[in-house]
Amino acid sequence: MNDPLAALRLAAAALSQHPDPGVRDIGDWLALGARGDVGEWLGTQNSVGRPWRRYIGTKERDRVLREAARQFFRNIPRTEQARRLAKGLADYHDTEWRQTCLELGSRPHPPGSLRAFYLDALLARAVPVSVRQMERILTDSD
Repeated sequence: MNDPLAALRLAAAALSQHPDPGVRDIGDWLALGARGDVGEWLGTQNSVGRPWRRYIGTKERDRVLREAARQFFRNIPRTEQARRLAKGLADYHDTEWRQTCLELGSRPHPPGSLRAFYLDALLARAVPVSVRQMERILTDSD
């Protein structure tokens, strides 16, 4: 489809038929001209004054990192999990991450690999974390 406005109308119509009320709300936002911030439209609450996009990105990054710890470091103490994940994420951020972002048309790492988890974590929030912060992330069950 070459007409972006027609594509937006189709997307709004499709979303308005979705069973999830939050998805229907996004359809309404599109149908009414996508004016203003979608986060505000949805009533997304900030946490400790942070912008909603950063808040949501941080939550997703943390979820991905907890899943990586469960899959790759299950049988070692949490402190060691945090140390390994924080170092691996920082190393990936400082080396492959920049090039991977330039080639993002495809998924460069096998699904379920540790690098795929690092990529997903950094796509959600492009900031590495300290060992202490990683320990808090791994302790949080949210």
